[in-house]
Amino acid sequence: MSLTLGAVMRDVREALAGPQYAVIVWGEEALRKLGAPIPPGFDHEVMLVVESRHMADAGKRLQEAQFEHVPWSFGIDAERRTPMLPAANNQIMIDFRSFDESSEHYVFRRVHTSRKETIKVALIPATYANISTERDPIDDFDKMFGFYWPKPGRLMISFIKTLVNGPIAGCWKRLLIMWAAYWLYRGKTLPETVMDYCDNEMARRYFVACIRPMQFAPCLPPVPGMENQFVGVYVPPYF
Repeated sequence: MSLTLGAVMRDVREALAGPQYAVIVWGEEALRKLGAPIPPGFDHEVMLVVESRHMADAGKRLQEAQFEHVPWSFGIDAERRTPMLPAANNQIMIDFRSFDESSEHYVFRRVHTSRKETIKVALIPATYANISTERDPIDDFDKMFGFYWPKPGRLMISFIKTLVNGPIAGCWKRLLIMWAAYWLYRGKTLPETVMDYCDNEMARRYFVACIRPMQFAPCLPPVPGMENQFVGVYVPPYF
């Protein structure tokens, strides 16, 4: 599939131009590259993975390109455009705590477009996202536009390993399950043997107990690219 880099990712690429280390696109942008029709929210949310030793340099480059380092939870609307009760905000921050404590967040407001856009960038260490061009087979990545884009199997393995490697709950956990089960395992029709390449026994057990048995039914009314919805989701206790 040909991929045209959107204006948002061009801004991010320009900010990170020059480093000699790998920058891996993770999360929703990686899924969009694979064809997932994920609808845009109020903010463009970009998750980038680098090795821990490169976190400081990548953050410095973003700030030099006018990306503002912010302390907010990545799950919160950067512009506060959606009114939310304090209890809802608190719950999001609790759910995203493991992610927020492990990553650094930046915001860039685009003013050269017909409407105001906000780009949220999360810099994530490879140890948290469980994906690395240094430790995983390089053939599991495509390199385009200066970024490394994980192929479906490697991306799914990283999501599931992240699920089982820490005390993750709530909306962040459900999002990882959605990405792994709906967009990748089912959406890309990955084989049941996909986790054979995973070196984490807990992740392999989680796939067998949770991801593989998920049931889907036709989505009514039909949504292009989202023809199915969950009808039975069994999430076993945390291993």
